Amino acid sequence: MRACTKKVSASKEYQLNTAPSTLSRPYLAVAPSIAAVLGVKLAREMVRPCDGEHAVYGAQIVVDWGNDEGVPRPNEARRAQRALLRSRYFFYRPVNVENVADGQRPFGGGRPKHGSEGTRGVGRYLANLLRALAQRKDQTRYLLYLGPRSVRELVPHDPRFEAIELGASHPAWAEQFSIPRAARLAGADVVHFPDNSGPLRSRVPVVLSLLDTMWLRPLSLAVPHPTLRQRVQDAYRKFVCPRAAVTAARVITISHHAAECLRRDVGVPDAKLRLTVLGWDPAFAKRLPVAQAARRRKALGLTEPYVLCSGASDSRKNIDRLIQAFAVARARDPRLAKAVLVVTSLRPGEVETTTYPATAKAVGVEDQLRFMPYINDDDMAALYQGALCFAFPSLWEGFGLPVLEAYAMGCPLLCADATALPETAGKGAVYADPLNVQDLARGLIEACAPKGRAARQVAANRQLGRFTWARAAATHIAVYREAAGLSRGH
Repeated sequence: MRACTKKVSASKEYQLNTAPSTLSRPYLAVAPSIAAVLGVKLAREMVRPCDGEHAVYGAQIVVDWGNDEGVPRPNEARRAQRALLRSRYFFYRPVNVENVADGQRPFGGGRPKHGSEGTRGVGRYLANLLRALAQRKDQTRYLLYLGPRSVRELVPHDPRFEAIELGASHPAWAEQFSIPRAARLAGADVVHFPDNSGPLRSRVPVVLSLLDTMWLRPLSLAVPHPTLRQRVQDAYRKFVCPRAAVTAARVITISHHAAECLRRDVGVPDAKLRLTVLGWDPAFAKRLPVAQAARRRKALGLTEPYVLCSGASDSRKNIDRLIQAFAVARARDPRLAKAVLVVTSLRPGEVETTTYPATAKAVGVEDQLRFMPYINDDDMAALYQGALCFAFPSLWEGFGLPVLEAYAMGCPLLCADATALPETAGKGAVYADPLNVQDLARGLIEACAPKGRAARQVAANRQLGRFTWARAAATHIAVYREAAGLSRGH
């Protein structure tokens, strides 16, 4: 795997000045002893976007491999429900997936969507992991806790999966107290928290996914004018995440770059750190017929050539520099002279919080800039298929799932040569320095040109074969068993 040759974290705007010792060592003494039980709870996803939306639960899964004799423990879901009932800040509505008719299921076997809910990388990670775990032929049992805006439709139609829907509760209370307690009373063997945050104390072994260390940077780099809620959420994560890593039995991360950041900036030891691959979404497993893709693009208002990118208000997405580079490339390359730049995956009102329109006006491409909200997967596939290239100039990524989506759809890729992106993209992309507008413009021209495209697509297809959710599920199960074995003294 190609090493990253340009480290964006070395630039002044992304320097981290928090020493690992000040984050973790004072809390080593209070790490709880882990109870002697075996099993896994794949935990709640709590999405805390930087655009002012409230925190969102995802799915929490309790996995039970059975007792010492290999006999599954009965009624673990009901015991968890009683635990939640006794928890002061919870109410619940139990869901028995087996007893609901197919046409009436509140939770479907669908796929994660780019749709209006705004599912981003962590949501896709959790959704696809659930699907891959369900496809394994073993007797692992799962209990999922679902929040009011979780990925409900993604709970597998499988008797090994049971679900409890959580109601109004403060996310921090749920994370630190109610869910670990419910998992213990349910007989869970391991509890997995998949989104960079977890409990500071737990009597059930904890597996914690730390997908990146972006939560360590100053909030002002992501949000120029953060709200009070955003400041509180940011302070919570900065306090909890590194300390949760200390108490976790195992820490899962998703790239060598992320692992290095966790060692250096958070102080996670190699003995605790485990690396997993991610995969590309089944939604992009098959390309749309050409005519159907063209109709979808026309319905979205796109009839001219375009460069595609996925943006957010977060400055790390580097959209301002991409707009400037697009203006330079249009002036240099006739192929791009009539093209527009399409920025997708923006939540309602998010454009108004950015400098993107002002940047476009300053460089004379305000009429060539198109903003789109989150759209469904079929529309996104149509956009990938028709783009001159997909531009991903991000300054900081823990993995970069859009890279694999673009590859699967045969879309040429311009990629930042920074952080984890070279690991994910391999030799199938055109690389550019994300801090250099002129180099980004050169990359846009090269990525959109026919020359070298066939060879890059061969490399892209080879790279796709390395990243599958089946491999990710196998790795997670191995880590769960390893963490549970620690609690039994194995």
